[in-house]
Amino acid sequence: MIRHLSLTMFTFAIFFSGCLTLSHENSTWELVFEENFDGEGAPNPEVWGYELGYVRNKELQLYTNHTDYVYQKDGILNICAARAEDGKIYSGSIHTLGKQDFLYGKIEVRAKLPKGQGVWPAIWMMGVNRSEVRWPYCGEIDIMEYVWGTPKTVYATCHWWSPQTKKHARSGSQYASEVVLDGDWHRYTLIWTPTDATFYFDDIQYAQIDLTQAQQMDGSNPFQQPFYLLLNLAIGGGWGGALEESTLPALYQIDYVRYWKTSAHQE
Repeated sequence: MIRHLSLTMFTFAIFFSGCLTLSHENSTWELVFEENFDGEGAPNPEVWGYELGYVRNKELQLYTNHTDYVYQKDGILNICAARAEDGKIYSGSIHTLGKQDFLYGKIEVRAKLPKGQGVWPAIWMMGVNRSEVRWPYCGEIDIMEYVWGTPKTVYATCHWWSPQTKKHARSGSQYASEVVLDGDWHRYTLIWTPTDATFYFDDIQYAQIDLTQAQQMDGSNPFQQPFYLLLNLAIGGGWGGALEESTLPALYQIDYVRYWKTSAHQE
């Protein structure tokens, strides 16, 4: 989600395959965290915090915690981007920092994406040590990003600091299909091990990223530490592109977040 480099500096690979469980096919998944967004109004404060203000990427929205823009209703989290009477565009970005960590396992989010020029919804993660080491040293895993410039495509990407090139590095892939544009609910899944990040659109595996390439000179690896989860709807910015006013209001909906682990994912 944090994009300081031009997309022209990064090549996405496109490939399609059936659902693979890889080394986990004989493992038993244990559900260790589940958020179904039950209740009404603001999301559970024991699980979710908020980003506030203008945060990154020269985006147009001002993130807020107001329940006009971030709210639960009928078991669904709604993140709405809209222009208010003061002329500003407000939207929401919630996160689990300091409340719910993730380290290895299977993370799945069922979501319905907004449409229109300028939308940039995302499901993503960063290292919990971000405030100490800063981005990209903390690492970033983008489980799903979507922009209207490629309306039939979703993206998965990992970001880190490369000691070899002494700059931000990233690796990722994309899934392109008419189904992405159908306006229906879809599952966006990450299976994360100490060495790999594997991404799925529904039951279709479309990316596997080698995390060992993020190894640092001291032997550490940003993808071998706890991360936190973010759910946000950005408008415009470096990748979201120019906004068409008819896009607003835009609604990004999340049905659930689920997190499983196996005996292979012991911390």
